[in-house]
Formats: sequence, C-alpha cells, structure tokens
Amino acid sequence: MRRPVPRSIRMYDFHSAMALTGLARRLSEAPPGGPAVEVNGKREHTTITVGRRQERDSVTGRITIPEVVRADDEVMLSHSAYWFHLSKKNRLAVVTSSKDAPFRAIRDALDGDAVMSAIVHEKRAMARVAEAIRTKADCIIYDPRFEFEGIDGYDGLARSGFTVTRSRCATTRIDYGNMLKSASMLEPIFRVRQADGICDEAKDTGMILKVSRHFGFSAYVDIALESWIQFLEAYVLPVMRDAGDNGTLGD
Repeated sequence: MRRPVPRSIRMYDFHSAMALTGLARRLSEAPPGGPAVEVNGKREHTTITVGRRQERDSVTGRITIPEVVRADDEVMLSHSAYWFHLSKKNRLAVVTSSKDAPFRAIRDALDGDAVMSAIVHEKRAMARVAEAIRTKADCIIYDPRFEFEGIDGYDGLARSGFTVTRSRCATTRIDYGNMLKSASMLEPIFRVRQADGICDEAKDTGMILKVSRHFGFSAYVDIALESWIQFLEAYVLPVMRDAGDNGTLGD
C-alpha cells in the first residue's frame, strides 16, 4: 500500500473496547460509504483499506474519497487519499487531513464499536501543549495567535498575533503572560529548529509548525505519518494525558 506523505494531521479522541484485530477487520470489511460520486456513468463511494502489516498497539490504513474535478469544460473523476492511525493505548486517532470527510468515514465504519470525536479546544490544554513543545524541542513560538472574547477584548483587541525575529520567542514579550491569561483561544505557530520525528536534523533557520484550535498540526514540508506520531508521543500526548480538566486524552 502506497502511503500519502502528509503536510498536516489532526488528532481525535478514540475509545474502543474491541480488540485491535477486530477493529482492523471491521474497517477492512466496511462497505463503501459516504455520498456517491458519479461521473460519465461511473459511480464510486469512499473506501477504507487497512494496512497488511499492523503495529502491536495500533491500526493504520488508507481512506480513498472520490471527487469531481472540472478542468477546461471536462468533468473527471478523481480520488484523494488520506492515511489514518488508531491507537487504543493512546486513546488517539490521527488522520492526515484537517477535513472532516476522512474522520466521518472512520467513525461511520466503526459505528457501535468505537467512539471517535473531535477534540474541543480548551485553552489550558493548548497552553500546556505549546509550553511542552517550546521547552522540550529546540524551537520558539513565532506567533502565538490569541483570540479574546467580550466587548472590550484585550486592550481593544478581539484578535492578536505578532511575529518575532528568528531568535526571539514570543514568550519574551513583556505582555505575553497577560495576553495568554486573557485569551479565550490560542493557536500557536512555532519555528522549529529540531524536534523528534518532524525535524530530526537541526535546521538553522527552522521550519514553521502551525497548531490549530482543533489540535491539527501542519508544516510546509512532507512528513511521514510515523514521524508525526513520534512527534505527538514525545511532546503532545504526555501533557494532554495529564490535563484531566478538559476530559480529552486523559484519565
């Protein structure tokens, strides 16, 4: 099975009492789903293919979604492929897309045998994730991207972000702490010089890593799914397991 190389991933809560072999079988035997796409008399649905070689504590596979492509008065049938990773140990699902369609395909295929849900943004959890990445990896917060609720916001701001030089972290700004305390949402952008999985070899200028409010991660370089998982296990999952207060990825 040829693996698409993703530039973005999204995390989901995942819980199932079924054994991994059962989950793999349920996914591989799932009938084609999703809305049908028909072009020139050819009708196709979303399909799920499970990898032949599975890890000890996870199931991986590919979701193929048909779509209509129009170019120069011609209508064609195309396909987009997304890779996924389901881990019972980490109670985590990872999909190589920020779109909802791949998530829905897995959720529908496992209906009744697993609970898979989006992680609701909780600023304290995001702040812990940002701090863990900032302190454990070789990187800086390049742009914190705050949002503020209320009529007055923060000093008249409903939204605020700022970029700093390549050597200065946004946390060094004198007003960073007050802005973080007042913010309702945090979506940090990092400049990463070295981090396990996604940037194993140090880069002088660093690579840009964006974190969205839905706990999606994106970069401007191709990163293998296994490398994304290594990054999440090193920096993200430990602090989210310890969070507890937001009910996601924790006991």
